Amino acid sequence: MTRDDLPTACGDSADRPRCAADLPDNPSCATNFHFGLLLGVDELRTEQGYHLGRSRRHQRLLHGAGVVAGLHVGFDAETLELRVGPGLAIDAWGRDLVLERAQCVSLPRWWAKHRRDDAWGDIVNPADVSIDL
Repeated sequence: MTRDDLPTACGDSADRPRCAADLPDNPSCATNFHFGLLLGVDELRTEQGYHLGRSRRHQRLLHGAGVVAGLHVGFDAETLELRVGPGLAIDAWGRDLVLERAQCVSLPRWWAKHRRDDAWGDIVNPADVSIDL
């Protein structure tokens, strides 16, 4: 899935920048600080990754994966539009999944764009597909 495949924001097409930082996720490895230690990028990434890993382990093991709040799903049968409201969830790795504003996708437009994708190669007639929601 590419960024172009993601649904657009309902009623708002403005893109918001996303955090693309990639940190190690290791609750077992922390920086051993001492006087005179010269801190570089690796030490700071290790320190942040330690706390990130502990937080994710806590989420994963104590709370588990699932919706925390919001993320109400709706379907407009007239326009065939699927909508997900703002909310918070935890994925299987303990990461927070935050949706700040409603997102929606027109299923006919999505299908028109993707019906020739390799993933649907086993469908005999792409023009005659139905889906139960």
